[in-house]
Amino acid sequence: MKKVILNTKQLCKTFSNGGVQQHILKKLDVSIYEGDFTIIMGASEAGKSTSLYA
Repeated sequence: MKKVILNTKQLCKTFSNGGVQQHILKKLDVSIYEGDFTIIMGASEAGKSTSLYA
């Protein structure tokens, strides 16, 4: 059984910009296992970097 090195359940991140709420991540579930090669892909401004800093 592989060891989980990163696990999120229902991860959300919201920014406020000029009083407007911007929901960057909504209920993100991720499990990354030791020894696996994992790629995070998506469009520009989709929340890829934010998910790693959240």
